[in-house]
Parts: sequence; structure tokens; C-alpha cells
Amino acid sequence: MLLAAIPAHAQDCPAALRAEARDASGVVYQFWPVRLANEVQDLVMASPAAPDQIRRVTYGGSREAGCHFQALAMAHGGDWGWHLAWSSARGVFYARMDGAAWVSSPPKRFSRNSAKQIEFSLDGPLQLRWQEEGAAETRSVSSEDEGRNWSEPLALPGN
Repeated sequence: MLLAAIPAHAQDCPAALRAEARDASGVVYQFWPVRLANEVQDLVMASPAAPDQIRRVTYGGSREAGCHFQALAMAHGGDWGWHLAWSSARGVFYARMDGAAWVSSPPKRFSRNSAKQIEFSLDGPLQLRWQEEGAAETRSVSSEDEGRNWSEPLALPGN
């Protein structure tokens, strides 16, 4: 969904809760929580260079006060679009988005626990790593096909 204007960062979320990545041509894109006109808190992405082309990433967010997202991550996915991951009270989620629309819908849930940190690794197979709230170890999933299929979540050794 293309929104008419960039909504303000959700006032009940820390301003630092924002993921950023560059596309193949070096253009910066950002991924962040917003409070939309209908008072629902959801996630959007856009390039500051093209503020009229904001994309809504999540649907069905909460109208309740407070920040409903704990961690965000994004990475450029080859020549087709974006890898997006987030953590909420409902768990750790992943979705693929091309330049205009969802490539994967609904988002894939990797955990029912929220995470305080989440990141992609693009060295070799695509990996998504996160540290769940209250857990010492880091968990990881990997994909050999740009996020179409994923391994089962594993605890990384040495954590």
C-alpha cells in the first residue's frame, strides 16, 4: 500500500527504533513504526529521497498506547527488493517486499517470543539472527533461496 505522505514516527516508540539499508545504487531506505491516521501502530518503509513513495509493511497493528515493536532489521535482497524482519510482543517475523508489493504474505513467524535484537547476515546464505527477551543465546535461521524457504530456528553455539 502506497501512503500519500510519510507519517510521523510513532510518538510512543523510541526515535532510534529504525532500520536502514542501501539498495544496489546506494539509495538509503528506512523501516520504522508509525501511528497512522486511524490510530493503528504499524510499520512502514521508504527512501528519504522519495518521501511520496512510502510503503506500508504491516497491517493489523494495535491502537493501544505504547510501542509495539522491539527490534527491526532490513537488508537489500539482490535486484528484486527487501528482506524485512521485526519483533513484537507476538514474536519474530520476516517478510520479503519487492519495489511495489509484498513478495511474501502473510509474514513468516520464526518465534512466538519477542526479541531485543535482530539482524540479517548476507555473507553466504541469507541468515536472520535474534536474541529473545530474557534469553542468553542467539537464535538463527538461514535461507539458501533469498528468503523463500527457511531452516528451523537454531541456538547458535558459544552464546
